[in-house]
Amino acid sequence: MTRLKDIAEVAGVSIRTVGRALKGEGYVEAGVRERVLGAARSLDYRPHRLARSLRTGRSQEVLVLAGGIGGQYDELHIAKIAGMERTLRAAGMSLGLLFGIESEARRAGRDVLDELIARRPAGLALFASATLPATATARRLVQARVPYVFFDTREPDVDTVRHDRSGGVREAVRWLAGRGHRRIAYIGSIEERSRLDGYHEALKALGREPLIVDCEAEYNAARAAAATLMALKPDAVQVYSDILALGLLAGLHELGVRVPQDLAVVGFDDRFAASLSYPPLTTLQQSNEAMGAAAAAILIAKSRDETAPPGGWTRTLPMSLVIRAST
Repeated sequence: MTRLKDIAEVAGVSIRTVGRALKGEGYVEAGVRERVLGAARSLDYRPHRLARSLRTGRSQEVLVLAGGIGGQYDELHIAKIAGMERTLRAAGMSLGLLFGIESEARRAGRDVLDELIARRPAGLALFASATLPATATARRLVQARVPYVFFDTREPDVDTVRHDRSGGVREAVRWLAGRGHRRIAYIGSIEERSRLDGYHEALKALGREPLIVDCEAEYNAARAAAATLMALKPDAVQVYSDILALGLLAGLHELGVRVPQDLAVVGFDDRFAASLSYPPLTTLQQSNEAMGAAAAAILIAKSRDETAPPGGWTRTLPMSLVIRAST
């Protein structure tokens, strides 16, 4: 087993300097830090997690509470979790994934947040839910000195990693306009504002009137709404999600509408199925693994009591347009 003394000898520094460099605490010159980290890698150093936990009074495990999200086994969320796990593992930490703990605690009349705090995790990553609203939950975790980060919440004063959904839709609509489309519609839930706001912003900048079909976030709802959409005489449409876009494609095929000759279709998410549809779906891609990695980096820094960067911990990630045959 590699010891701190071994790393110190290879790097040519004191054991105390090795400790500061590995933990990211105290002042260590950048060149010295890199030398220490390089020596640790060459010696295949593995930190003793139990010993570290005993020193800090906190485990080296980050907990991800996944039980409160709709579709908790969803491929997009699994990608986020995968990005988190890789980043945490590289930092000598581990990830614990909790499914269904909220409903179990509710049935038993227990406070799920008290249970999570009692585990003394290195950090908590959460998806906001009715049981754990972001603002109130964040306030309690700060009081309990438990590092936390939320995924994709828009609530103010909550540390979160999120995608720039409005910006992504805005750029997609502009791209469609740049390809000559004049009547660009939107189909999806009008209650979820982040995507719809981007659509409105783009049309306002283009000086055009919105064409909107309110639709539940379900495949069959979008399939049935195809006729309603075509009654608006659009030549392009931004869809709320890939699931709705796939339903819409099915409805359009049934109506004899050709895609993209009669109507260009853009989805949102870049699910695996988007590349397998007929025609393959142009869509806005969420960088889910990067989101998970960013969430992990925030929790690692918080667990080391690092100072928040200018502007706070919240990170907003850009989206990118994946162009396929539906446009």
